[in-house]
Amino acid sequence: MQLDQLDVHPGNRILEIGAGTGYNAALLARLTGPAPGQVSGVLLCRPALCKTIPAVRPTIPPPATTARLG
Repeated sequence: MQLDQLDVHPGNRILEIGAGTGYNAALLARLTGPAPGQVSGVLLCRPALCKTIPAVRPTIPPPATTARLG
């Protein structure tokens, strides 16, 4: 429901601050579609990033999603 309110379209580029588990990033990447659509997530916690990348990567082929510690 919340993602519907964002009005995401194929080709959009999205930055998610505080990406958490990566679940929303994976859903958003499905909505943005392949390149040029892209979802980037920023996490402040290294343990969260270590869990997010393996969880998201199998569902969305690169380069549709990126995750960075910062």
